[in-house]
Amino acid sequence: MTLYQFKMFSEDDQYDTVFTKGKFIEVVTEGETQYVLYAVSMFWVAVTSNASINKKLKCAPFVHGNSLVITITYQSDYKMKSSPIKDF
Repeated sequence: MTLYQFKMFSEDDQYDTVFTKGKFIEVVTEGETQYVLYAVSMFWVAVTSNASINKKLKCAPFVHGNSLVITITYQSDYKMKSSPIKDF
């Protein structure tokens, strides 16, 4: 599946694809906001949700770049400098 194909899905189908076919990478919680990173096929998807009301806020797919570094900042002050999955 390509990023373009994924973006053509409805929002519900995007979430379904992420949760059934995506590989969980990491979750970071900042206050009431959770950022969950998944690897799907040849791209990443960051799912943002509000933990206190258990509501998904955003599903943001991307290939690489600053989004990956910004999305996942480990709570042990370790910052991911590059993708754990090689770019295709």
